[in-house]
This record gives sequence, C-alpha cells and structure tokens, in this order.
Amino acid sequence: LGKSLNTRADTAETPCGSWATYKFSRYMMQFTGEAHYGDWAERMLYNGNGAALTPDHDGNSFYYADYRVGGGKKVPFWEAWPCCSGTFIQNIADYHNLIYYKTDSDLYVNMYLPSVLTWRRAAGGGTVTVTQQTSYPESETSTLTLDVAQPTRFALNFRVPSWTRGASVSVNGSTGSGSYAPGTWGTVTREWKKGDTLEIRIPLTLRMEAVDKWHPDRVAMVRGPVVLVMEGDWHEPYFHMPKDDATLASYLVADEETGVFRVKLPNGKKVRSKIRPFYQVERFYPYFMYFDRGSMGYDLW
Repeated sequence: LGKSLNTRADTAETPCGSWATYKFSRYMMQFTGEAHYGDWAERMLYNGNGAALTPDHDGNSFYYADYRVGGGKKVPFWEAWPCCSGTFIQNIADYHNLIYYKTDSDLYVNMYLPSVLTWRRAAGGGTVTVTQQTSYPESETSTLTLDVAQPTRFALNFRVPSWTRGASVSVNGSTGSGSYAPGTWGTVTREWKKGDTLEIRIPLTLRMEAVDKWHPDRVAMVRGPVVLVMEGDWHEPYFHMPKDDATLASYLVADEETGVFRVKLPNGKKVRSKIRPFYQVERFYPYFMYFDRGSMGYDLW
C-alpha cells in the first residue's frame, strides 16, 4: 500500500470500504464486546464516507480517495452510478447504528455524535432517554444528559479510543478519580436520576501514523481520529516532516478556524498553506496527506 502512493490516484474505494468497515466493526463488537473495534469505524466515519464528496444530481458519485504522496484531489467518478453511489447512501442511513449498544441491563456509548437515544431497559427501570451534545472531534468533550422515569442503577460504558491518553469523566460537574485505559470501555456505575449529566473528555492527541509497517516513515498527520492534510494551492517550501510527534506539535499553531492549524517552521520560512481536516477539503482542491519523514527538503523557487 505504501509503495502504491507513489503513483495511484485510485487509492481507496471510499464509500464501499466505509460500508464494509461499519458492518465488520459492529458485528465484531457485538460478538466480542471489545471496544477497540469501534476505533476503526470512527476513523472511517470522519476520514472515509464522512470525507467523501456528496453525489451529483445526475448520478456522478465519489468513488476513489486520492492519498498520493505527490498530492491529491477529490474528484467524482468518471461514470454515473458506480457501486459507491449506493453504499454512500447506505452509510448515511446506517451510521446511527454505530453510536450506542446495549445489554439487558447496561448501556454502551461507542460514537461521540449529537444524538438522542430512547432505551427501553429489559432489566426493568422503565425507559431511559439519553441526549448527547458534542462538537467532537473538533472539541475534546461530549456531554450526556439522562432522563429517567425513576432513579435507576446501571452501568454507562463509553469507548476510550486506543490513540488517546488521559481520558476522564465528570458526573454532574464533579470530576471522577478513575483512570481509563485506551482501547477499552470506561465505566460509570451509579443510580442515575433525571437530569444527571456525564461529561466525557477525550484528549485529541496529535501524532504521525505510518501508512503500513513496510513504510514506517511514510506518514500522515492525525489529530484524534481525524486525518489532517496540508493545503496544496500555494508554491511553498517542501514540508519537512519531523522525526517525532512532539516536534510536529511545535510546528502547528491553532488557527482561528476550529480544527485548523498554521505552520510555524523553526527556520522562520513563511508557510501560507494551512493544515486542516481531510473532511473539510472540497472538490478539486489540491492537498497533501502523506509525507516521507526524513526526506530532504527543497524549494521550488
């Protein structure tokens, strides 16, 4: 896969790949109960189908994502109604099935998305309504507000992504003392009352991730679950990817636009291109996603 990024514009069948990932993630999570299967679906939600172009009125649809090292663009497929035109719509209709899971007695929060859940508990206690409010992954927190007919004791579990560190919760404004291991379910068990709130904080770690194990230095920038790309509409000095995540974090300065960063290089060279989430990139706009860490820098002019 890493080698193909030298030449292939048709890098990934995005809507169909997202559809398969959603299904596989959901089934494996239900069969095993393991939280880490939700990480993969979350990545596809924001960087796969969620970053795809919407279909045109005449049937042209987004098919292939372009991850080439030399730069990519989002373009529609050249023929009308490919398979991805159907799975794109299926994904949009189906993603809500990824947000919550349940057992007879307990609730699981898998995705951090604005939503309202009505849960009829098989274990008794009547109906529980959960309202989730969040701007994640542009922010680090999600707030769940519960509405119960009567005080009801159960475990509210939430997915702690494998990439985060230092996740925490607060109940009704009081911060808990528990620690929550990445890649597992965090759990808060209590007697829940009408109006109780649970705020979940998931630090959005900034890091570099390799395309595959055979190309450990061919990396993309990732913040939380979101892949970042560099704008490609300016003639700039070659972006020299640093060796470690801490140095990369020192290069990026938060922009006025949420989730977007400006580049501040230690040599003082001005960089006009910004770093932004891949899902923000519009049709035909050039971008760079993967970089070869340790490669020689150069100036075009």
